[in-house]
Amino acid sequence: MRRGSRTLLALTTFLTLFGVWLVLERGSDHRPTPGVAARRLFSAFSPQTLTRIVISGPTGAITIARATRKRSPWRLVLARRPLADGQTVARLISAIVGMRLRDRVTERVSRHAALGVDQVTGTRIRLFSASAPLADLLLGRVIDGHTMVRAAKAEPVWQAVGDLKALAVPSWRFWRDRRVLAFDVNDARRLAIESAAGALRLERAAAASPWSAASTAPAEAPIDSSAVDRWLLALSTLTAEGFLDDPDSASLGAFAAPLARVRIELAAAKGSTPTSGLTLTIVRSPHPEEEGLLLRRDDHSQIFVISTTTSAAITNSPLLVPGSP
Repeated sequence: MRRGSRTLLALTTFLTLFGVWLVLERGSDHRPTPGVAARRLFSAFSPQTLTRIVISGPTGAITIARATRKRSPWRLVLARRPLADGQTVARLISAIVGMRLRDRVTERVSRHAALGVDQVTGTRIRLFSASAPLADLLLGRVIDGHTMVRAAKAEPVWQAVGDLKALAVPSWRFWRDRRVLAFDVNDARRLAIESAAGALRLERAAAASPWSAASTAPAEAPIDSSAVDRWLLALSTLTAEGFLDDPDSASLGAFAAPLARVRIELAAAKGSTPTSGLTLTIVRSPHPEEEGLLLRRDDHSQIFVISTTTSAAITNSPLLVPGSP
C-alpha cells in the first residue's frame, strides 16, 4: 500500500474514532475540570441573616424560625413554638454555608431518582432571610462519604463532602431542645434547695471561691465545694427524654408537692453581682407505670420528662438532704 493511501486510511480511522468518542461523551455524565467543580449552588450569604429554615422529605416536614433581632433563639414552628436545639441548628448552617463540592456526577434528569435527589425521594432544604430565599437544595444518597446534591431548580447533581442528610432530618423530635437548664457551673454564685427534708442555701463570691452557707442561713457543717460543683454540673447537662405538651391533671397536680425546688443565681456578665436566677421544680411522675421525674422551669410552662437513669445523678446526691453535702 502506498504511503499516501496509508496516511488517508489512518486519518479516516482517527476521525471515525473521534466521532464515536464525541457521541459517547455527549451522552455520558460530564466530568468538569477542577475549576468548574468549585462553583457554588447558591450565592454566598452571612449566617446571621438567616431567619427561617424549611426541611422536607418523604418522612415529613419541619420549619425552624427565629425573630429578626440579633441573637434570637431558634424555635420550631409548632403550636407551642418550642425551642430548637441551637447547637444542632448551628451545625446545619455551618455545613450548608461551608459546603464543599467535588465532581459533577450527572446532568441527566433520568438519574435523579436513583441518586435520591428528585422531588419525591430527596430531602429538600430551603434557607430564608425574612421572605427572601437564600438557598434551595435537594440532598440525596450518601456515597463514599459524599452527599449527592443539586440546586432544586437545576439539573446537575454534584458530590458534596460529608453526610449532609444526617444534619437535615425533617422531624421535630430531632430538632427540639432537650436541655433542661443551660448554664456554666463557674457562673453559679448562689444555690437554694428546698425539699421535704428542709432547706439548703449556699453562696460563693467567685468561681474559684469555696461554697459556704448563705449569710441568711443557719450555720452548717463545712461544705464540700467539689460535691456542690459536681451536682451543679449534672444539673447543667441534664437532658429530657420527652415532653409533656398536654399534661393531664395528675401531672399538673404533682407540682403542688414537689420532690425539690432548686434556684440557681448566676454571676452577671460583668462583675460578680448575682443576676436573676433559674428556678427548677422537680416532681416524681404521678403515674405508677411511668418511672423518672417531671421537671419544670419558672420561665416557661414546658414540662420535661427525665428518665430514672438520667435523674439519678441529681436525686442520689446528698445535696437533696440539707445539711449533709
